[in-house]
Amino acid sequence: MVKTKITFITIFTFILLSASTALSADFKVATWNLESGDAAPHYLSRQTIEHPTIDIWGLTEVQNKSVGKTMASVLNQYSRGHFKLIMGSTDGADKLAILVNMNKFDVVNAFERSGPDCSDSSAARLRWSIIKM
Repeated sequence: MVKTKITFITIFTFILLSASTALSADFKVATWNLESGDAAPHYLSRQTIEHPTIDIWGLTEVQNKSVGKTMASVLNQYSRGHFKLIMGSTDGADKLAILVNMNKFDVVNAFERSGPDCSDSSAARLRWSIIKM
């Protein structure tokens, strides 16, 4: 009986420690106004790789989808992440975009909000996947 209790406590403690280690993982988010046409996409992309711990980039004033794709491509090439571009389709020349590290997140859905009570915004519902880490 005592041996069974000790074994159970040891296994239970191991499970708790494993869970707390996995749950202590974190993620970092950054926002950045790209200033639309004022900077070259490759120059901007090189600046993102100077911050390798960022998992989600919220970008404003993205000139077009090509700029977002360039940034995702450079991040994927030079970082440990696998970034997916979520590009907004709001009216106007400047767009909103989100770059998500798919090594840590699953995209559940992406959506936009607009209307008289709020400014245009792009959003994504993400599932933080600690199992992937």
